[in-house]
Parts: sequence; C-alpha cells; structure tokens
Amino acid sequence: MATMCDAGRKSTSQEPMLTPLWALKAITFFSVGANSSLFRFIAVFYHELGLSNWQIGILQTLHPWMTFLGSLVWAAACDATGAYKPILLLSNFCGALVMCSLQAASEGQFTRVCASVALGSFMLSARAGLLDALTLKVVEEYRSRAAGVEGATVPSYGQQRLWGSAGFGLFALLSGCAMGRIGSGGMFLIFLFCLLMTVVLVLTQLPARGTRPEPVPAASQDAAGLCRFDVWWFFSNLFVYGAHMALVESFLFVYLSVDFVGASKQLLGASVSVMCFFEVPVYLLIQRLIDRFPLTLLLSCCHVIFAFRVFAYSILPEDRPYFVLFIEPLHGATMAAMWACSVELGRRLAPEGARARMQALVAGIYYRVASGAGSLLWGHLTQQPPLGYGFQAMYRLASVTIVSWCIIWNVGWCLRSGMIAKPTAYRPLPDRA
Repeated sequence: MATMCDAGRKSTSQEPMLTPLWALKAITFFSVGANSSLFRFIAVFYHELGLSNWQIGILQTLHPWMTFLGSLVWAAACDATGAYKPILLLSNFCGALVMCSLQAASEGQFTRVCASVALGSFMLSARAGLLDALTLKVVEEYRSRAAGVEGATVPSYGQQRLWGSAGFGLFALLSGCAMGRIGSGGMFLIFLFCLLMTVVLVLTQLPARGTRPEPVPAASQDAAGLCRFDVWWFFSNLFVYGAHMALVESFLFVYLSVDFVGASKQLLGASVSVMCFFEVPVYLLIQRLIDRFPLTLLLSCCHVIFAFRVFAYSILPEDRPYFVLFIEPLHGATMAAMWACSVELGRRLAPEGARARMQALVAGIYYRVASGAGSLLWGHLTQQPPLGYGFQAMYRLASVTIVSWCIIWNVGWCLRSGMIAKPTAYRPLPDRA
C-alpha cells in the first residue's frame, strides 16, 4: 500500500518538500510540553509569592489577553507571508527570556510580576494559534498529494494533536516532581528544555517559508465572512466554555493546595498526566465522530460531561485529594474532544485566505479572552467569605451554568436552522479541503 512518504518522494522538483509528519509531532510534543511545565503550575508559583486569589486572577487574565493581542498580529503576518518559521522562532526565544525573569521576583512584587507576564505573554503569543494553523496546513498538503497516489494513507489533525497531549502530560509530571525536589526553579528548567527542543526542530525541519501564502481576500469579503450568525454563535460558545474551563485550568491546583491535606506537587503533576493520557484515545477516535455526527451535538456532550466534572470537584473529601485522579479522565472529553471539534468547525467556517486568522481567533477567544475573563471572575468569587464564596460553591455553580448555556446554545442553532435552508454549523458545512 502506498504511503504519504512515497508521495513525498515522488513529488516533482517544482513542488516543495512536505514538512515531515514526525517533525510536526515532535514540535507539538515539546511546544505543548513547555506550556504544561510552566503555565499549568504558575498559579501555585504566584501563591508561593504571597499573592491573593484576586491578584492571581488578574495575572491569569493578563497572560491570555496579552497573548490574544499578539496572536492576531502574528497570524495576520503569517497569512500574508506564509513565514511560520521566523514567527515561531522569535516567539520562543524572546518569550523564554522574559518568562524566566520571573524567578528573580520576590514576595510582594506584584507590579514587577505583572510587567514580566505581560511582556512574556506577548512574545509567546504566536505559538498556540499558529501551531494549529500549521498542523492544518501540513495535513491539507499531505491530503492534496495523496489525491494522486492510489491507496495512500491520509493523516488527520487529531493524529498530530495527540502528541501535544502526550507532551503536556509527561512534562507536567516531570515539572511537578522537579518542583517537589528543587522548588519552583524546576518548572523553569523544564520549560527552557522544551523550548530549546522546539527551536532546534523549527530550525532544522520547517521550511523558511510556507509552501505558498494563502490568497488574501478583500477586506469587505473577509469581514462579511466573519460577521455571520454561524461564526458569532460559534465564538460565543468558545467564550462561555473557556470562561468556565478557567475555573479548572487556572485554579484547580490552588484549590487542591489550599483546601486539602497532603496535596503534594507530585500529585498535581500526576493529575495532569492522567488528564493527558485520556486525551490520546480521544484524539485518535474523534475524526470518526466528527465525520458521523453534527459538531454541535458533540460539543453539547462536552458541556454535559464538563458539568459532571466540576460538580465532582466540589464533593472531593478534604483528606483524600488523590481522589482527583479519578475525575481527571473526564478531561479527555471536556478538552480534547471539545478542542478538536472547535478547530474543525473553525476550519469549515473560515473565509478563503483567512484560515490561519480564523485559527488565531479560535485559540484567542478560548485560551485568551475567555480564559482571562474567567480567571478574573473566578479569582474574585473563589476567595473565602466574606470576600467571596469559596471554591466548592463556585464549582457547583459552574456545573449549573454550563448546562444552562448548553440549552441556550442549542436553542439558538435550532432557531437558526429553521429560519434558513442553507447549511449551517448545526448541519455541518461541506468540507472545503
């Protein structure tokens, strides 16, 4: 049976060499691993600096919002030039320098920490949206080559993205163990190692420029393509879901560290590893579900599972924090399935010539705007009474509000599909690959 390696070898001299899939997997593995080794634990680092939940919430808001601002700039440049390589290199190098400067911060230096987080976040802003755009671009190039090769196997987005889950879980576990042994410096060392490997792979494996830049549509055409009900209703779900997920992503480790007895750094790292272990089978199988079911149905299932997950956090016994390991397998559905479906829906809704920009918006709204807004909200509400309501009450509230939103969101799609005869996201748009 022919493979895509055969297809790559048969390409003509006029056709650029395809980016090796193993290199794409490795870049994803180390780049996402860098995120988990630092940003998954940084709220605990802030807590050790003596910052309050409210101050932690501000920092957890500042990081994604500054990242979102920068990601739009880099994505626009990428769409216009196809220059993924220099963008990723610049973001990794400068971001590493600035984020590692946080080690020099001492207790009470909230302003200094804010400045470092803001600048570092901006310099790392290209990585998330462009990695997803790069993955989609490379997969589509392999698919186009496969069209001329009988029996060729075609890669999928999920097959590449699952290596990000593996890296996230492995380096979170290593970072947690390192913090338990040598303190917060351990997570910065692992962060630097992952970024160094990412830079080496980008330098040696990615082309200096993309194979060809996407055609840039007229401004009016681009705006019209994005200013549609389907797009904005999709974005609204990214915002609401991301704001709720911030209660887990930004504050779960603070909750375990403060409200439970015996929650070690090793347990925190192990919990992330369990999360990511159960992402892998989801990424392997999700394409079959995407091809078979409406994307809104799959996303609605994620809403319900997330509601169960956050409610389970609220009833954990205070003297048995390790019970969290039995809840974290739900992350496979609440994160991996949700993200794969959202990336696919964003790809289908993207105007021609703006696919990287659409992926930057998808990543930006979820990871940046929504996560930041959610962190700011939950940072205030999770403070102990009388300043707030505490963690348990907020996890229970989140389980109710996400189910309520699920109902509202589906009613919106039902009303939309009943008003027009054209295909909508409720009845998935035809593939434009």
